Amino acid sequence: MLPRLRAQVLSNSYAFAYFFFGGQLYAEEFSEDENRVNQNLFEDSQEMLAAEVERLSGLVERAKELTLDAQLRLDVINSSVNIHTRIVKFFELVENDLYGKLQSSSAQIAVYRG
Repeated sequence: MLPRLRAQVLSNSYAFAYFFFGGQLYAEEFSEDENRVNQNLFEDSQEMLAAEVERLSGLVERAKELTLDAQLRLDVINSSVNIHTRIVKFFELVENDLYGKLQSSSAQIAVYRG
């Protein structure tokens, strides 16, 4: 269930980025430089989250093949906690640093309940 939830957050983030950074919806809200900085922050967070999701997937695959030793179990737990933290920070970035800077609209995102 957890890897599925993380993958869903990532897939939704790609759609968000397409509309927030690529369209005309918020084009007048940010200068080109501000938009580039915002997009870079967003993409960096997105890439770090994706990399950790990929790492967890690899750990889970290893756990299926091997007897679950203490170190592997600890790695899976740490990766899961890391992903949860990254998702929380990712939502905060969108809510505070992107939507929080909008002047003309009151956009909101769904609350993450992970």
